This record gives sequence, structure tokens and C-alpha cells, in this order.
Amino acid sequence: MKVQLKCLSSLSKEYDCDYHIPTSINLTGNSSVKNVMDLAGVRSKDVKIIFVNGKLAEPGNQLSNNDTVTLVPAVGGM
Repeated sequence: MKVQLKCLSSLSKEYDCDYHIPTSINLTGNSSVKNVMDLAGVRSKDVKIIFVNGKLAEPGNQLSNNDTVTLVPAVGGM
């Protein structure tokens, strides 16, 4: 299964992912948002909001082929 990872704001500077050019990640079997974050090396404490295909999600949400995961950091007192 392949998913796309996008990182916003400071996450795109700190980790190897970007908003404009998503990072493709290959996964096996049943995988969650947390699995994607772990493979990309993104620390949970750095992420405030998660979207999967534009809808709010949690780290435990299961993913499907061709999903897009977008990670948003805590900014401006969030």
C-alpha cells in the first residue's frame, strides 16, 4: 500500500516531508497514521493536528491505499 505524507509549517523544515511535494511512503498490511509518522521519523509530540484525505484523524486511524496524511504542528499557542 502506498500513502502520501504532507507536513506543514515547521514540520517541513524539521522532517523529510513537504506540503507542496508529498512524500510517498510504502506500507505493508494494516497500517495507521502512527506507522507513517514512525517511518518518517516524525515525533508525536511535534504534531498537533492530523488530516487523512482532508478529514480530521487520530494517530490510530487505519489507512487505505492512496490516502494522503497531512501533519500540522502546534503553532501560535495551539
